Amino acid sequence: MNESLLLGCCSANNVLNIEAKPFSKAIKLHAHEILLHFYEHDKKFERVRKNPQQWLEFVSKFKIIISPDFSLYWSMPLEMQKANKEFNIYFANELAKRNPNTIYNVRFGDAISYNFCFDGFPKNGVVAVGTHGCTKRYDERIVFEAGFVEMVKRLTPKVIVVYGYANLNVFKWFESIGGIVLRIPSEFELAH
Repeated sequence: MNESLLLGCCSANNVLNIEAKPFSKAIKLHAHEILLHFYEHDKKFERVRKNPQQWLEFVSKFKIIISPDFSLYWSMPLEMQKANKEFNIYFANELAKRNPNTIYNVRFGDAISYNFCFDGFPKNGVVAVGTHGCTKRYDERIVFEAGFVEMVKRLTPKVIVVYGYANLNVFKWFESIGGIVLRIPSEFELAH
C-alpha cells in the first residue's frame, strides 16, 4: 500500500477524507474513486467467497481497497476461524497483485487464534482493523486490545487504518511508539 496516498487523503485529525463504501453498496456504483471495504455482515459479501475469480477483477478497480473481513469471532469453532482467515489472506494477496493500493485487513479472535491469524500478512507496512461491532462490551474490548497488541508485535505496522471508533487505549499506545492511526468513521457513526 502506498502510505503517501493514504496520508494525502487525511484531514488534520487523521480521519481519512475519502468516500468509503462497504462491498454491498460499492457494487451498485459506477464510480471507482472510493475506498471499498468489507466491514459488514459476512452474508453481504459471501458471493466473493463462492466465486472469487469473478469478483477479483471488479474489486481491484477501486482506488483503495481494504481486503475482506470474514469473521473470526472468538466464540466460533477454531476450524471455521482458520477457514475464514485463509480466505481473507488468499483474497487479499490476489487483490494486492492487481491493485497496489490494497490494505490487508487483520482479524483476530482470542489468544488461541494467535497461532494462525497473523500468518501471511505483510510486515512493516499498512494494515487495517475494524472496531465496529466487536468492542461494545468490556469482554470484547479486552479480547480486541490483547489481539491488537499481539498484531503490532508480530507485524510491526507503520500505519493502522481503523474502521470505526479509535478511542481505545491501544490506539494511543500505538501512536506513542511511533505508529500512525488513520480512521474511517463507520456508516453507523455517519448516520448519527
